[in-house]
Amino acid sequence: MKKKYFVSALFALFSLMVFSNITMGSSGPVAFTPDLIFGFKPVPEGTIITHEFTIKNKGNAVLHIKRVKTG
Repeated sequence: MKKKYFVSALFALFSLMVFSNITMGSSGPVAFTPDLIFGFKPVPEGTIITHEFTIKNKGNAVLHIKRVKTG
């Protein structure tokens, strides 16, 4: 009976180690930008204004930017 509990506990510990290594060890893509918000100054209506945001991937997998939402 003790052997059965020991094997079950050992399996649970092994599963926990594998799961934590998968979730914590591989971070995947991580988008980083130094400035998340840019405040435009008031301009006359109809004026075209632009701003470039720099986005860096600080993760260890390819970062795919599939959608951008403006505020």
